[in-house]
Amino acid sequence: MELQRFFAKHACDPNAVDDLVQVVYVRLLKYTKDARIRDSHAYIFQVARNVLKDANRRTKVDRERVISCDPLTLEQFAADQGLDCRVADSSAEVSERSELIRVFKRLPRTAQEAWLHQREGLSYRQIAAQMHVSEHAVKKYISTALQGIREYFKRQRSGSTGSPK
Repeated sequence: MELQRFFAKHACDPNAVDDLVQVVYVRLLKYTKDARIRDSHAYIFQVARNVLKDANRRTKVDRERVISCDPLTLEQFAADQGLDCRVADSSAEVSERSELIRVFKRLPRTAQEAWLHQREGLSYRQIAAQMHVSEHAVKKYISTALQGIREYFKRQRSGSTGSPK
């Protein structure tokens, strides 16, 4: 309980509190098997500070790297990349949309599921609960989906029609 309050107060990502507490316990189990510790409370919170520092650094990097998945932001991203996201009305646009659907279907099932849940407006915590995984795993799945979509846009921009990897 005390660790949860500590992380809730100091973590950049308030949804990661339970995951951070778990990381502290994993590190304690990994590194303190035979060690004698004079002040266990101080030791636990030193580990917690280290975990928090790492998590906050990762969160800041993720925020800079990941684009939002709401439709307007995705349309803006496509426009910035020089792509047109209008409703398909020509056979070429229908073909492009079909290719994007094929790209999506080639993603891992977990990435597809997480992406669709996020498109429904669920939070990482809600998605994690539905998928029975950690919030960190949900972030990885959504990043995987975004990477696949980015690769598709990159191929479109370069004019390549080869199939995705």
